[in-house]
Amino acid sequence: YTHPNLEDAIPYTTSYYAKDWGFCLSKKEKESLPDGNYKVYINSFHKKGRLELIEAFIPGELKNEIFFSSYLCHPSMANNELSGPVLIDQLISYVKSLKNRKYSYRFVLLPETIGSIAYLSKKGNQIKPNMICGFNLTCVGDEKAYSHIASRLGDNLADRALKSSLKGLINYKSFSFLERGSDERQYCAPGIDLPLCTFCKSRFGDYIEYHSSKDDFNIVTSKGLSQSFKVIRNIIEAFEVGLYPKINVYCEPQLGKRGLYSDVSLFNGERTAKLRMDIIAYCDGVHSIFDISEKLNINLQSILKEITILIDERLIESKDI
Repeated sequence: YTHPNLEDAIPYTTSYYAKDWGFCLSKKEKESLPDGNYKVYINSFHKKGRLELIEAFIPGELKNEIFFSSYLCHPSMANNELSGPVLIDQLISYVKSLKNRKYSYRFVLLPETIGSIAYLSKKGNQIKPNMICGFNLTCVGDEKAYSHIASRLGDNLADRALKSSLKGLINYKSFSFLERGSDERQYCAPGIDLPLCTFCKSRFGDYIEYHSSKDDFNIVTSKGLSQSFKVIRNIIEAFEVGLYPKINVYCEPQLGKRGLYSDVSLFNGERTAKLRMDIIAYCDGVHSIFDISEKLNINLQSILKEITILIDERLIESKDI
């Protein structure tokens, strides 16, 4: 098996369940082999084994859980393997650092597909009642794109959260569930339907180095991983700030005396104050922070900054799920 497009790359070609064999090598190496017959000796055997699953649960004040999943089964690949667990590790550290944590958080690492199916068979009934939002994380280390693979129904809380956190970012791409390819296939299957979607930088299969020896640290960068961390951190922060902001006064509040509005009226208005007032207009305790981001077409990070200011001024309070 050789790579169809990269002659010096070794492809990652697999046969999971058939008792078959083959070799993966670069096209260059294959073409350098001398003609003739070859003998093949494969020193391996089939046996019963164990499926190892890794889970971390970090409790909060509420039983409601936010769920994160990635996988450990693609040897030697940096973006399609290592980047997800690296991001999970950083998210665990971040969640542990939160003081007065409201929500509970669950993190799992497992082999893709068979691992998520096994996990659901063991833990599905336990985790489903409390899970309010979840994300499958894969291919999160490059700098080429931001990708959202929607849930089966396409509009759960995770879909709305991720959409708001990716809004306005360069090269943001949205995919329907019909373009799925990772563990969202299992988590969102009929009868399971966890409130989950998938986040990638470049979607699996959309970068030429995917499933090959070229998926290395020329693809995954510190900057790419940091960008992914910020996307998910903003979502966590939104939950912890309070998902449903509600204004504490009737009509528009007097922002000038609080230093939140310009003392001089300008013909073109003042952008920050306009955004602030627009946010307040939807702080009704019904629209979530993610809904407000969508309504105003403003990235979640900017909405969070304003919400935090308004909470500090005691103009709004936020409700949890």
